[in-house]
Amino acid sequence: MSTSSLRPHWPRWMTPLLVVITAAATIGAATRLVRDPLAAYRPAPLRSGTEVLMVLIGSSGCAGTAAPGLPEAVARVKTALRSKAEREAQSFVTIGVALDWSIPKGMAMLERFGPFDEVMVGRSWLNSGVVKYIWKDVPGFAATPQIVVLEREIANDGGFVVGPEQVRTRRIGADAIIAWSRALPAASAPGVGEAAAAS
Repeated sequence: MSTSSLRPHWPRWMTPLLVVITAAATIGAATRLVRDPLAAYRPAPLRSGTEVLMVLIGSSGCAGTAAPGLPEAVARVKTALRSKAEREAQSFVTIGVALDWSIPKGMAMLERFGPFDEVMVGRSWLNSGVVKYIWKDVPGFAATPQIVVLEREIANDGGFVVGPEQVRTRRIGADAIIAWSRALPAASAPGVGEAAAAS
């Protein structure tokens, strides 16, 4: 059997149509990358100065974490906080925390909320992120979902020196997060400039 017999065959008149379909699909994907804040994201740089951290804490078994509209609300929060940080020459960092015992389930849950700079998954209420942002260093009410926004100073003089984290706000529950996201100033989707420049 020749290799040519394994290739797909179609009438010559279909070739322009296939080219148009392929181009449309490529343009559509690029448009989603630019417009969708969950799809376009640039990792925070490692540098001295003020860092703004947005920590999302949730669980795949939590009804609130699975609430309709929450991923879009988190995207709006990311957008607004990042835009504000960039205007003030600050770094913006997102951290996802999943309480799931199952690592794959926790990762799948966090993926609903788009990319993060860092994730902590596993060990339920003794997850390292929960210990830090609820029980110990930054104590708060134990509930999911919640978003904690913090600031800290970073210095680099041959090695990083990280200052204490100061809580700016803590929003607990899907309804509170969604309402807060709608009250934040509208801003362009994160990564739009980078995506456009890269295209």
